[in-house]
Amino acid sequence: MSSGAPHPPRDDADAMRWVANVLLGELADDRDIVVGRKAPSGHHVLWTFSMLPGGDDPYVLIPADAPRAAAAAVHGLGNPLRSRDRAVEAAAGLAMRARVGPRFAPSLVVSAPGPVARHRTLPGHLATLLGRDDAVCAVILGRRRPNRKPVLKMLAPDGEVLAYAKVGWNDLTANLVRAEADAMARIAAAAPRTFRLPRVLASGPWGGLELLVTAPAPAAGRGDGPPLRMPGDATREIAAIHGLEHGTFAGSAYRVGLVSRLEAGEPDDTTALLLQALAWLDEAWGQEEIPFGSWHGDWMPWNLLRSGTDLWVWDWERSASGVPVGLDAAHFRFDIESKIRGRSPADAAASSAGWTERVGPDLGARPGSGRALAVANLLEMCLRFREGRQAGMEAKDVAYVRAMGSLIFVGSGGTGA
Repeated sequence: MSSGAPHPPRDDADAMRWVANVLLGELADDRDIVVGRKAPSGHHVLWTFSMLPGGDDPYVLIPADAPRAAAAAVHGLGNPLRSRDRAVEAAAGLAMRARVGPRFAPSLVVSAPGPVARHRTLPGHLATLLGRDDAVCAVILGRRRPNRKPVLKMLAPDGEVLAYAKVGWNDLTANLVRAEADAMARIAAAAPRTFRLPRVLASGPWGGLELLVTAPAPAAGRGDGPPLRMPGDATREIAAIHGLEHGTFAGSAYRVGLVSRLEAGEPDDTTALLLQALAWLDEAWGQEEIPFGSWHGDWMPWNLLRSGTDLWVWDWERSASGVPVGLDAAHFRFDIESKIRGRSPADAAASSAGWTERVGPDLGARPGSGRALAVANLLEMCLRFREGRQAGMEAKDVAYVRAMGSLIFVGSGGTGA
């Protein structure tokens, strides 16, 4: 990956240099390029961004000199199923359009002593790819989490969304970007009937980075949007899209993969609990055969969009085959309960287990596997955070650890209905 961004950011100044180096692409090692809150006298400004919600740990960088694009850039950043987030987005969009927002938001300015070869920067490369020299970009950074990577939202000056570009900047995130590109190619080749994928415009290495560039999904009209109810037909089709196999958990490649991930790196304060969860799954599934298939891996409402009669699905970076059928259902329910309804980790875990027990057989899961599927999903999430920490990221997790502990240490009580 790019030598200009070799490690996760450690503080505010380091974080801003990290973001700038990703944007600079092939020019990341040019030390004459200055990153700060303003440009030195005589410097040529490459980009000026407003940092929202603030400069300490911004969630998104907004183009400060394109008000209509800035207004469009803040749309869709929050949880689309929470009215509070929608209200904040609407207010931010109005402020950006009126040029009020940039007056109060901290700025990030990237400048050089003179003009640079724009096509050697990441936004310039993407603008050339799109055939739009006037394209501007917002940079979505998201929360600090194991798979944190910049996503560039490419926009026309009038606010039209042109494309999204995921950027892998270290080994962990580059592998995820490659995995998503591969997964989308395989899914598209299977010609799914119950959902659609955004069109891939480009993928592969560039300037020491790994890129996946996709066209946007259609805009949601009245009555459209992310589904709060899990789309059963699509969940079922994804599980079987590359075929189903039956076998024991104990003898599965899936279990071998879990053990390999558990043994990787140095133990930390979650390792003992993760090993206990694996032992719990050994006992729960025993030597009985269960169905193995595919899963999306991050099956949640804000990765889905209903537009007219179509269901659009993106964020396939965690997709995999050879997993117990029903994992997507357990994941969907846990996120609905914890991230939308605000239930405690233990209550969300119980609800995930109970609900997956009821709907799992209709998706092809073995009856009686609800609790085991909920544990397996939470084990996967804990492993992702552990792997993020091993990669040097700030990836603290409390909710998934508590949720998993509540399922493996408490008896079988509670359906979580």
